[in-house]
Amino acid sequence: FEMIDAIAERNVSLCMKDYNDLLMLDTEPLKILALIQMQYNRLYAVRLMVDQGEKNEVITSKTGIKPFLISKYRSAAASYSAKQLLVAKRACLEMNEKIITGNIDRQAGLEILVAKLLNL
Repeated sequence: FEMIDAIAERNVSLCMKDYNDLLMLDTEPLKILALIQMQYNRLYAVRLMVDQGEKNEVITSKTGIKPFLISKYRSAAASYSAKQLLVAKRACLEMNEKIITGNIDRQAGLEILVAKLLNL
């Protein structure tokens, strides 16, 4: 999912291009949010295991991430501290709750979240 990779790489222009493409395809903002949330959960798990010195095989078995993707996840996780990833996970949860409870418009909420994640 290119947009999520762009967020992790803090590539604003690519992220916004992909986001606009998804909107043009009528992709539900909650679906995009769920994918972003899943990505940050995985990045956090990978970051913690890398910090503990775990090998790729262990990371694969504990996270379910395909072996050929582990190096990509390791690289993306390395661009964040564990604390930043925890902040990202919490931001996703909080925005999900705000959207589901109707406290914020789905599209506006997703845009606010993406802006926050791009600035971690």
